[in-house]
Amino acid sequence: MATKVQIHLVEAALLSLLPARLKISYGRNVSVAPIGGRDFNQDGQLVLKSPAIRLRFSSGNYADLRDIQRLTAEAEVYWDIICFEESLKSQADERTKTLEMLAVVQDELSGARLLLSPGVYTQPTRLVAVNPVMDTYGPVDQCYALTIAVSGLTQFSGVNANFGAK
Repeated sequence: MATKVQIHLVEAALLSLLPARLKISYGRNVSVAPIGGRDFNQDGQLVLKSPAIRLRFSSGNYADLRDIQRLTAEAEVYWDIICFEESLKSQADERTKTLEMLAVVQDELSGARLLLSPGVYTQPTRLVAVNPVMDTYGPVDQCYALTIAVSGLTQFSGVNANFGAK
């Protein structure tokens, strides 16, 4: 069965997988949500309540397959998994705790096949990069984003495939 890799389905799969898995592997409840306006203060500075993971769609690439209507493609969508764990001891300890959480997330997502709908899975996820998170003030030193690539086939309905045809 072809996997239907669509952005909203990948987000839903990550939102379903990560909280349950992190409770076991990280040993704590972690707030996992799409990044949104509530995660920034009025000055545009990132403000997260620990422990937190925020999901941000980054980009997507599509390669046409041998389909003359161009309705089937190999999709690869990129997601940033933003990790933050607070420590009141010091910024260095906060950075260490965040990197420890990041390592657990890497272990959970490396090679994971995300469930998009009953019986439909992605190809194994690929870890792409780890970068400091940027806000309007520059890099947020204690906050890191793991970029993952999620790939698989995607198919479109072609609702306008015959538009203008005679």
